[in-house]
Amino acid sequence: MAKYKEAMDRIQMTEEMQSRILGNVEKHFARKRRNQKLKIWIPAAGVLAAAAVLLILLQPWKTRETVTDPVQTTETPVTTEQDYLPQGTYQLTTYDSVKELSEAVGYDIKEPTSFPGEVTERNYQDINHEIAEINYGGSFGTISYRVSKGTKDNSGVYETFKEEKKVEIEGVSVTLKGETDKYALVIWTDGTCSYSMYCIPGISEANAKTLANEIIK
Repeated sequence: MAKYKEAMDRIQMTEEMQSRILGNVEKHFARKRRNQKLKIWIPAAGVLAAAAVLLILLQPWKTRETVTDPVQTTETPVTTEQDYLPQGTYQLTTYDSVKELSEAVGYDIKEPTSFPGEVTERNYQDINHEIAEINYGGSFGTISYRVSKGTKDNSGVYETFKEEKKVEIEGVSVTLKGETDKYALVIWTDGTCSYSMYCIPGISEANAKTLANEIIK
C-alpha cells in the first residue's frame, strides 16, 4: 500500500489529462441518464402506436355513391350555405333537346335566344338530376346557363369580381358580376327557381339584360 501511494505521488497530471478524464466521466453519466429516458419513452411510444392501429381498425368504412357517368369538374365545391352539389363525384346526364332535359329534372326550362353572336354549338345536361344546364358556344365565347329548384346561387362560381351591380327586370332583381360592361356572371331567382349564366369572356350589360329578360318574362 505504501509503494502504491509512493507511485501515485510521483504521477504528475497535466491539464489535458484532467480534461480527458472529466470528459469521460461526464459521458458515462450522460449515457446512464439517456438510458433511463429510453426506459420511460419506449413503453409510451408503444402505447401510442397501439392506439393508432386501434383507431384505424375501428374507423367506419366510408361509402361512395356509384355513378354511371362520373366526370371531373373545375368548379369550386359548394359550401354548406349553398348546398346544391354534394362534395365528391358528380353525375352528368346528357340529352338531345331542352324538352328531354325539362322532363328529366321535372320542371320547364326556358331557353334564351338573343345571344350576342351566332350560336354554333350547344349541349343539354343535368347535374345529379338536380341542376339543369345548357352550354352555348359561338363567336361570343361560351355561356353556361343553369336552372334549379330553390332560391340559392347555383352557378358554382364563387370568385370575387371587381364589380357587382343589381338591375331590375320585369320586377325581378338580377345581379351582374364582372367588370364595367364586361359581365361574367348573371344570377337571379323568381322565388321558385334559381337561374344563372356564366359568360366567358363576358357580355355587356345590355346583352345580359336581354338574355335575362327573355327567360323572366
